[in-house]
Amino acid sequence: QPCYEGGGDYSDLIPTDRGTWGLVVGDVSGKGVSAALVASNLQAYLWSRRNDPSPLSTIMAEANDLLRTLARGRKYATLVVAEWSAESQTLTWVNAGHPPMILKAAGALRRCAATGIPLGLLRDRDYTQESARLEPGDLLLLLTDGVTEAANGAPGEEFGIERAEDCFQGVTGSAELVEALSARLREYMAGAEPKDDVTVLCARCAPAK
Repeated sequence: QPCYEGGGDYSDLIPTDRGTWGLVVGDVSGKGVSAALVASNLQAYLWSRRNDPSPLSTIMAEANDLLRTLARGRKYATLVVAEWSAESQTLTWVNAGHPPMILKAAGALRRCAATGIPLGLLRDRDYTQESARLEPGDLLLLLTDGVTEAANGAPGEEFGIERAEDCFQGVTGSAELVEALSARLREYMAGAEPKDDVTVLCARCAPAK
């Protein structure tokens, strides 16, 4: 949900020739058309690398240098790129300065925090990739700071990551989780105008074929 006509948030599902899928959520600094243009460049870059067997950490490090060159430090982006292999039931990801990805695996919640700095700030940065093996029914939630930093006018209080985690209680499906989070966010905002783009991507681990 863009705050203005054009938004700087970016979400995507990217198939690869390895039979895996890329799951992406990002947020470009600023708002409006200028941020949307940078987001479209990031999308083009990630799609151009979709069949590259290089580690995600390498792809993200090269994305960082590319954005730093193109934007000359005037724009940066936070980004989570995850690759899901249904064959091995393994999720691998890099978090470039983005709000934590939330995993619910084996009944427990895990915050997957940043493994590197936002893209485009400094050259020659290293990014660490992490991975987890999931079981059928495990849930993954990616969101932007338009969710976590949403404010309803109360001084010093934001929606926060904890309220997002609370939405996992009692849900079993990805659509159900998105609906629960959306309803909780609407209730919290109580009619206040959003100040930032809001993006949510949720996935549920299915049994291996």
